[in-house]
Amino acid sequence: MKIEFLKGVATGNDFVFIEDKGFDTDWDRLAKTVLHRKKGVGGDGLLVLSRLAEGYKMRIFNPDGSEPEFCGNGARLVVLYLKNTGMEEIVFYSKAGRHRGRMRDTPEVEMPEGRIERKVDDGVIVRAGVPHLVVEVEDVDNIDVVSEGRKLSKKYGVNVDFFEGREKCRIRTYERGVEDETESCGSGVASVYLYLHEKYGIKKMEAETKGGMLTAWMEEKVWIKGEARFVFKGEMEVSL
Repeated sequence: MKIEFLKGVATGNDFVFIEDKGFDTDWDRLAKTVLHRKKGVGGDGLLVLSRLAEGYKMRIFNPDGSEPEFCGNGARLVVLYLKNTGMEEIVFYSKAGRHRGRMRDTPEVEMPEGRIERKVDDGVIVRAGVPHLVVEVEDVDNIDVVSEGRKLSKKYGVNVDFFEGREKCRIRTYERGVEDETESCGSGVASVYLYLHEKYGIKKMEAETKGGMLTAWMEEKVWIKGEARFVFKGEMEVSL
């Protein structure tokens, strides 16, 4: 069976994007092969968008086949895709709930309900759709993100964000499931913002990541925005 896909990039975070048209396939198994950078298309995540009775639903799969509840960068690609279909009022669903989106200069997306869960020895665990350990450091360039991130990720079962600054900050993220540093992480930016919003009362945060700039702010929930685009489309052969 052949399945059409789009390759999308959101501030350096790259995804294989598929609109599910009733395909009978094992998405977690497919993610392990299609996201392989030498044997497949390659990517940080597989985005699957399905049309259900209540509307569109986004699912995200990591290269190891695991399925997190949400992905902020992937969600911005969903906003872009739905805007390109002509949808005026953008609403979609994920395992983390209902989300709104807007298309202005860049895609904007409403994150899941966030909360600070607890302080631990190494930082603070924050949930913005998925759990993150936020770690404040003096200089993110002096951190071995892969080595330190892997250790902390296994210790707490979370993604790990190392950051410096407040209203203008720099963030580097180790993502579980990818098991590596990624160019950017939308939920990581939202987690750092939520922590700084609660601790220092900041209204808006501009975050510099390896993949580009992301902005976070508070409405009823945290919103994020940043560059996102589709770079090519293709077709893959999938065995059932």
